[in-house]
Amino acid sequence: MQLRLKELERCRAIFIDTRAGSDPFLECLLNDRGIVIVGRYGSIAEIATLRALPEADLLIAYLPAFSEASVKGLKLASETFGGPVMLMTEADDAATVREMMNAGAHSVVCTAASSDRLRLAAASAVATHEQMRHLTQRAE
Repeated sequence: MQLRLKELERCRAIFIDTRAGSDPFLECLLNDRGIVIVGRYGSIAEIATLRALPEADLLIAYLPAFSEASVKGLKLASETFGGPVMLMTEADDAATVREMMNAGAHSVVCTAASSDRLRLAAASAVATHEQMRHLTQRAE
């Protein structure tokens, strides 16, 4: 019997971790999944001050909680980066997911141990569909 392992597709990412202490486990987990961190920042505001960002395929922002300031920051980071944005958070209610998606996130991953990830995935899918429907209507 021959065993074939799937090769990891490497993805370069800019990582914004707004928590006070850095979490090396999370970065190791991302790397293990084929996501190589090419730039690390401690706040979304840092992104806006840079003249140029490292070349990356993805922007990952870790925002444990979501506030008006983080909505503004995420919009700015999304516009500055101009590519796909993955948001990691501990919030898992549908209204917050919708706000996150409207602020520029393309996907939302909940890291809270007690979260209902299926409900979050459903809310994320609905928000993405609403965005696409709105863009289609605008284009027509």
